[in-house]
Amino acid sequence: MNLNIEKYKLAISLLFIYSLGFTINVLVPLISDDFSYMRMGLDLSSHYQHYMTWSGRLEADLISSTILQFDSVLIKSLINTFPLIALCYFVYKIVSLYSESDPLITPLIAFSCYFLFNPNLGQTTFWIVGSANYLWTTAFCIIFTYSICLLTTLDKISKKEEIIIYASAVLAGCSSEASSALMVSASALALLYNHFVTNKNKRITTISFMLCLVGFLVLVGAPGNKVRLASDVFSAWRDMGLFEKVEYHFSERIPSLMRYLKFELAISLFCFILFVIKSKYKFTKSTFYLYIAPFIGFSFIILILIFSPYTPERSVNILTVILAIPICASINNLTKWIKVTITFLIVIVMLVNWSHVYSSYSRVYIQDVMRRAYIHEMISKEIYDIKLPLYNFSNFFKEFDLWDLFSNEYEIARYFGAKKVTVIPVNVDYSYLSTQPNYTCKIDEGTEKEKAYSINFYVDSFNDVLLIGETNSSKGTIDGLTKINTSINTNSGKHQYELPSNNINIFDRNFIVVRVPSVGINKSKEITVSLNGSDCTVEINR
Repeated sequence: MNLNIEKYKLAISLLFIYSLGFTINVLVPLISDDFSYMRMGLDLSSHYQHYMTWSGRLEADLISSTILQFDSVLIKSLINTFPLIALCYFVYKIVSLYSESDPLITPLIAFSCYFLFNPNLGQTTFWIVGSANYLWTTAFCIIFTYSICLLTTLDKISKKEEIIIYASAVLAGCSSEASSALMVSASALALLYNHFVTNKNKRITTISFMLCLVGFLVLVGAPGNKVRLASDVFSAWRDMGLFEKVEYHFSERIPSLMRYLKFELAISLFCFILFVIKSKYKFTKSTFYLYIAPFIGFSFIILILIFSPYTPERSVNILTVILAIPICASINNLTKWIKVTITFLIVIVMLVNWSHVYSSYSRVYIQDVMRRAYIHEMISKEIYDIKLPLYNFSNFFKEFDLWDLFSNEYEIARYFGAKKVTVIPVNVDYSYLSTQPNYTCKIDEGTEKEKAYSINFYVDSFNDVLLIGETNSSKGTIDGLTKINTSINTNSGKHQYELPSNNINIFDRNFIVVRVPSVGINKSKEITVSLNGSDCTVEINR
């Protein structure tokens, strides 16, 4: 009966995690390198060329190009969410080997840590190519970490476990440069431990080490890595001496890499200290595997990245999972109501972050729908030189939860059948043009025909934002305006400002963007803007 309850609790936690991940995944359009990897497909000659000239990440390239062959966003999202629950499940399994591990609490804590402290959530998790390079490979490494734990803990390995160990060894070895180096080092230590200390599982440990090493050599030995390193982009890094690289790494890179991880590291260290005090300074297997080993792994990744010419925040994705292990283990050792309360509070904070991500991605999803509609409209009119606004994110809990904003304009044009696509930054959330009421104000100058302007507004994290757009009757009249007199009548009174404005073009329409102090514009009764010396007033009827 208890076993069934444990299974239900595990199923509930994993299903909850999966639903959160899937809900975000379906909002992410094709972005950045997705277009080129989708075109690469499963053509082996293309992957070979890529391996020889760009990168040794065959595993990640094959995963991303395979997922991208599906046209359905639902199918892509269903597949791309699986590594999330794999991470949480195998963290639960690792903790279970050495300590009490609640099947409801451990996965939820692991996921919350991953979501809250991830250095670049959008680029590691909710973008197909980024996910293949970081989320999927991290999942493979955590599965192989569990395999190493089995090899050094159990007296006998079953055939099923042996197959999982071998498969995860290859996949972890081929993962990503720093992570695979850690996996090879960990499997080498397991090999020495089993041969010279425990004298068990020697054959399987040896084979798994060799498979992991082969995967690592395939990854780092790719000719494409040398070609890429020889580019002018990395010339300054190549010219540095070893001590210069160390100084640069710790003074420039580490503060950026540790932006969010430092909080998880502090919590993990606190959990370790609590455990040591509670265990009365006794060193056991659980002390090493659940507390000391994660900090060794953390230190290894930080040090090995000294030798990497490029270390974006996403390159330390695996550390969010490694540092979650001591936190999960420590919370599970608390009394029932304390650990339930702590888990509840952590999950609540995670859900606040999740709601911000969902809100922002939902707005960008609408932006993508608008972009696609505009592209199809232009092509139907036989216009093949198309200008698109860049995606604009807002309302984030953490700054780096957005995905990669690089736009491969050539591949976008090729995908949609255009001759040329130009993507232009606009620094405004233009999704509100589609979802908010579109008000119109008019100027009648007597001698000329009436001019009409569209008025849209929304509230962002810091300001109220006004979007004043040209219509057919007012084309070319707001291009040169740099300051706007604005009057907003709300329940609390009339607010008047003379403010600088931005001129932007969205979908071949000119707009003025005016950011005003937060005055509750969503509850305004009347808005007046002065355009070319004439007042344009709109009454807001709700």
